[in-house]
Amino acid sequence: MRTTPPIGVEETFFRLLRLLGLLRLSGFLGRCTITVLGLLPTMWTLLGHS
Repeated sequence: MRTTPPIGVEETFFRLLRLLGLLRLSGFLGRCTITVLGLLPTMWTLLGHS
């Protein structure tokens, strides 16, 4: 009989948490990139006209 939990449960749990964190981070970075790319033409025209 083993009193310790089966090896791999906590590891899988932490791996899932890390994966979720990475997904959230990449999604945030993607949103920032899309926003910057969307603002670039506006900034370009503003700088070009001034």
